[in-house]
Amino acid sequence: MVGAPPFRHPSPDESLLRELVAGYEHITGDAVRRPAKRNLIAACYRVHGDAFLPLVARRFASSGTATNLLGDIRCRPPTEPAEEADGLRRDTTPAALSRPPDLTPGLTYPADAPPRFDPTSKRRYDRRPSNPDAASFFSDDELGVPSPTARALSR
Repeated sequence: MVGAPPFRHPSPDESLLRELVAGYEHITGDAVRRPAKRNLIAACYRVHGDAFLPLVARRFASSGTATNLLGDIRCRPPTEPAEEADGLRRDTTPAALSRPPDLTPGLTYPADAPPRFDPTSKRRYDRRPSNPDAASFFSDDELGVPSPTARALSR
């Protein structure tokens, strides 16, 4: 925060701060539960003004995570409206901002190469077939009675 730009805007009042927090939560899905995070949102607003929520939407869409997002935004120099020619909406009301599209569709299993097994199944596919020779360390004569493993294998 040493190299962070100075504040250019006044502190937001309580209703505006609630709106900013709601907009941040709506865009990122990251809950704001602590006062320190609310204060960081207010500090980001004091640097960027009305461009704060659109900046959150752009940075979140490009990084895909809310981790360190507010710290990154707080340290960014404010941009002029002419520099923001990226085609994103400028409406900053929480209802108008929508969650960015899924940035990782099909990441786990691509549509053209589905898994060899049913991914919704509860069966464990990493288990190897059991080894029947592993139960033959001791014979029934050595044990005196059939072991539970030997009884299970003889079924």
